[in-house]
Amino acid sequence: MIFALIAGAITLSFILPAGVVMNFFHDDSFFYMKTAVNLATGMGSTFDGINETNGYHPLWFGLLALTFTVMKLFVQLSPEVVMRVVFFVHLAFCAGILSVNFKLLSLIVPRGTLRRSFLILALALVIPVLIRDFGVESHPAILIISVYFLARANEARVSKSKPFLRAGLLALLFLARTDLLYSVIPALILAEVVTIRPEVRWREMAIVTLVTGSTAILYFVYNYLSYGYIFQISAAISNAFPDTVIMKNFHKLFYNLHHLLTITSRFLIVVLSAVVFVYRRNVYQREFSVTLLFACLGSVAFCCLHIVFNNYGLREWYITMPDYIALLILVLAFIQTGRFYKPVVAGLTIVAVVGFYVLRIDSDKFDSVYHYSQLLKQSTHESDRIFQTDFSGLTGFFSERKVVNGDGFINSFEYRDYVTSGRLNEYFTDYAITHYSTYTFNKPDQKGSTFRDFIAGIYIADYEAVIRRKNEVLQVPYSFRHGPSSYFGFWSLFKT
Repeated sequence: MIFALIAGAITLSFILPAGVVMNFFHDDSFFYMKTAVNLATGMGSTFDGINETNGYHPLWFGLLALTFTVMKLFVQLSPEVVMRVVFFVHLAFCAGILSVNFKLLSLIVPRGTLRRSFLILALALVIPVLIRDFGVESHPAILIISVYFLARANEARVSKSKPFLRAGLLALLFLARTDLLYSVIPALILAEVVTIRPEVRWREMAIVTLVTGSTAILYFVYNYLSYGYIFQISAAISNAFPDTVIMKNFHKLFYNLHHLLTITSRFLIVVLSAVVFVYRRNVYQREFSVTLLFACLGSVAFCCLHIVFNNYGLREWYITMPDYIALLILVLAFIQTGRFYKPVVAGLTIVAVVGFYVLRIDSDKFDSVYHYSQLLKQSTHESDRIFQTDFSGLTGFFSERKVVNGDGFINSFEYRDYVTSGRLNEYFTDYAITHYSTYTFNKPDQKGSTFRDFIAGIYIADYEAVIRRKNEVLQVPYSFRHGPSSYFGFWSLFKT
């Protein structure tokens, strides 16, 4: 049975149309993949082949680099093969998440409700967790915290602590998403303080804190020695602390229907789960109940910290692990009621099927970017250096060209210094940028001898690119159609 499922997953990964496969990914997913390919092929930790970067969470990046290092011994690391292999890896992660949660439910729900509990949880996870965030770190993080929950539930059942296992899992959770160090991880450690037996509490807390803290310190020291800063470049860009950006990010939550459905509603699910848990706090075994409650509160804190201090606010994949925790809580609370099982299963099935079709099958997220990338490859040379802000992950990955990431998330600290000091034009000269790539949407095509492109949201600086129209070497229709969002315009490539 297992071999049949593996064979089916491999077959699915390689027979689905490329456009459908891409619908599971984010643009940032391709930052991970291309940088990992470059590391695996001896180019170092670089996305564009020019700037060194650490703009990624290390566990998922390391797994990708290891996978591609092995792959290159047998196949050519072409973009489409790499994408489809990563698609398969995520299917494996999803299978692991479901398997671990089945075992978890078997420990914490009455035996007679196990199958229905698992069915409801699996259906509830389809849209917000299982079919999203391919190529980024969400699924590894969820699998790790699922195993952690399983370990805590098993400890409560057999009254035997395994501090080294818990410590290792929390260290891995940090490596999966380093910003969990300030919210979910300390919340889980605090839950251990509350629930561990007094006679072994401080010894076990010393083990957990030492292993997790040492892992974090070693990571920060590595960053400092390698890049001169303890954090990732992506964290340095996003972090507004000690300033706050709460009003700007609160406005983003209600900016348009797309944000409401993909970010705001999912954040509200996390908040709702905390309320439900407190209201029904007496329905779980105590040790696991406390663990789940603190994980939920840590998730709320995680989201709120990003709303308050992140220059870019909440992003879709930030909320996926909090959503998993929230949905686990809501499903457990629902099962305790013992009512409305069939209508809820029917409703969740309809949402899962319709949502899967609309968001992953009948969608056109990246087809135009993919087509543009192929034409860009034909219109440029390997030595050319192309600057692009939005969608640079896809363009750089599929064109196999040196596409410089303009927003800086997968760029260098030196690039950040150029931008924040108002010297982006100098960067173009110093780094011999040969082309400027961009797109416009829902605007009339510009006429006249010059093309103006307002480059907004790069750190704290805004720039306007003014380029002679005669330098345009490529123009391709742009389209983006995903859920309630629909945009149309043009891709343009200019010589600088």
